[in-house]
Amino acid sequence: MLKMRLAASLLSVLLALFFCRDVDAQTRKTYLLAVIPQVPPVEIHKRWGPFAELLSKELGCDIKLITYATIPQFEVDVLAGNPDFSFMNPYQAVVAKRKQGYRPLLKDKTDVYGYIVANSRSSRINSIQDLQNQEIGFPAPNAFFASLYLRALLTEKEKIRFTARYLKTHANVYRNVVQGTILAGGAASSTLGAEPQSLKEL
Repeated sequence: MLKMRLAASLLSVLLALFFCRDVDAQTRKTYLLAVIPQVPPVEIHKRWGPFAELLSKELGCDIKLITYATIPQFEVDVLAGNPDFSFMNPYQAVVAKRKQGYRPLLKDKTDVYGYIVANSRSSRINSIQDLQNQEIGFPAPNAFFASLYLRALLTEKEKIRFTARYLKTHANVYRNVVQGTILAGGAASSTLGAEPQSLKEL
């Protein structure tokens, strides 16, 4: 909670300089905050709802959290310039700045890693070479660590040929791996760590 308050305080100062300065109750404005759907909308509301409420209170503006069912839907909306603020990956931030002039305000200093995950109980994957000519699941083409980075690594460094199957969210990738509908999937440490321990143990 302390970490959330510190981030909200810093962000509120930055946003107040640009948007919410000298706003009274009669001219209270609403701004849209879009969050990339790495996890289901319910989880996004759980994680980001208190943050949006805290910002609204500190700024005297209404920060409305908007969610999306899939990463491609999120990208279309951001590149159309609809949200006022957005949490996104580094690749999306570059494209959004170029297309709509979005400016970075804060960045996360937490290291993020990409992983290839497989079901240890039912999968026949024992090494990266076992993925040769297989179908691999990814959240979306532009999911940075769980897709862009891993596809480049597999293709250029490991010389693996594969068919990419895009499953719209990180959570979908993990569940398809567990259910056996895909052999392996691209993952990011930021979302894999949030999954239930029972799922990660598979």
